[in-house]
Amino acid sequence: MSYIIDVTYNVLKHSNSQQSGKEIMIIAQECCCESYYDDYEFERNVYIQRNHCVITVKFATSAYLIEFLKKIKKLKYLHVETIYQENMTMSMTNILYASTYYLTQLMDKHVAKKYKANKRERTYSEDETNILHTLMH
Repeated sequence: MSYIIDVTYNVLKHSNSQQSGKEIMIIAQECCCESYYDDYEFERNVYIQRNHCVITVKFATSAYLIEFLKKIKKLKYLHVETIYQENMTMSMTNILYASTYYLTQLMDKHVAKKYKANKRERTYSEDETNILHTLMH
């Protein structure tokens, strides 16, 4: 089982966005990530303009993810979009955290509704609780 986190930053608000991306990837490597990649989202609709770099990082254990979260929380320009748990044996993912933007703009409405209901009803493991506590505090 592995943990995957998506972090974003606004490309237009940083004069050197490539340096910002490299900084995040260096932190990910220091925290023993399994893999990482970046992607760019550019949207121009009437209500929302989005010019973000999305960096996806995969960790083997929750301890490495927590270490990464502690370090990136110091970077004020970063936003955590999602954290999810990947279970390769069952070919499924378990969303631990999704930002408000992700829930309202990027996720299908029926999936977001299911996530919100599941979030209220489910019980969290000790690792999941530690991840969410680190993210919120």
